[in-house]
Amino acid sequence: MLGAGDQETIQVDGVVVLVDEESNFAYLDAGLGRVLLSPVMDGDDIKVSDWFSVTATPYRDAAPIHKKNFCRYAVVGRVKKIKEKLPTGSRIDRDNLEVVRIQTPVMIGAIREDTTVALSEHIGRVFIDKKFRKKMDLKSKMILDASVQSCDPSDKNAFCFWSAKALATSDELKTDLGIRECLGRFSGFMDKNLCLIELFGENEGFVCARPPDFAHAIPMKKLKEAEIIVVCANQSISPLRSFPVSAGYAYVPEGDELESMKKRLETLTGDTNSMIDQGSEHTRNDAIQVNDENRLEQKADASIQSKCIHSDLIRKLMSVDEVKSQLQHDDPELYERVVEFLGVNNV
Repeated sequence: MLGAGDQETIQVDGVVVLVDEESNFAYLDAGLGRVLLSPVMDGDDIKVSDWFSVTATPYRDAAPIHKKNFCRYAVVGRVKKIKEKLPTGSRIDRDNLEVVRIQTPVMIGAIREDTTVALSEHIGRVFIDKKFRKKMDLKSKMILDASVQSCDPSDKNAFCFWSAKALATSDELKTDLGIRECLGRFSGFMDKNLCLIELFGENEGFVCARPPDFAHAIPMKKLKEAEIIVVCANQSISPLRSFPVSAGYAYVPEGDELESMKKRLETLTGDTNSMIDQGSEHTRNDAIQVNDENRLEQKADASIQSKCIHSDLIRKLMSVDEVKSQLQHDDPELYERVVEFLGVNNV
């Protein structure tokens, strides 16, 4: 395994979508992207469709084979098998390859002439084939039950890691999918045609979006100069730009809607103009670069302070024997993660 050192890391849950025993590596899909597990450690029972909780770091020097498969992260440190987050199985496809099948609720995103992409809370973007648009009256933000299959990202499937094999409506589907609408601004590119959006206010964090995720085609100049970008995305798991979550729907508001969004933003930040001015200046100085290390350090400090506050509260709860015993009995996995969290944040 890689050593963590001073690398930026994050704890994520993912499902194994490929195991290459000959080359001694595996891929997990953790929603925010594909994660490399290498080497596959001796003695570890790692199989396609298993779920793991891992610590991941940006994989900046990816080998050609992993770059080809859009492997953006690599596992560092401990790998822990967990219960599946969604009903999960596997099957052999036409090419005699083992693929993962998952049942998940999804939110339909932008419906474009050539592509439609949906969003799942736990596995990210899902490609929706044209055949479903012919059979169903799909609308943006519609919630559906989907049977999806792992796939290799390509231009044909809007660079999604999952493809829908069946869609259905259901009255039993929950409406809270862990997906929220938030406001942000253009912040650069992670890769060709992969836009980075920095979020405002309480939704602090970063979102990545591809052209098919936008409701309409947007000229580059307009995207960079947009005062506000509205985006539907999974809950942020980190305030760091190295770990953006997937977008499923985005657009640039104009006219009265833009003014309404500015007022909404003011209630979130209390300082609309400074946020927008800062965004405009950021764009003029080429937002592709990370241009404000001090601001990122402040975010990191705020994140650390937040963790300290949380750890104090959790430590007080865990000091109550009844609470500690009940948690250990009802959810041993959560109990272990709380204990680990308190150990890391021993302040």
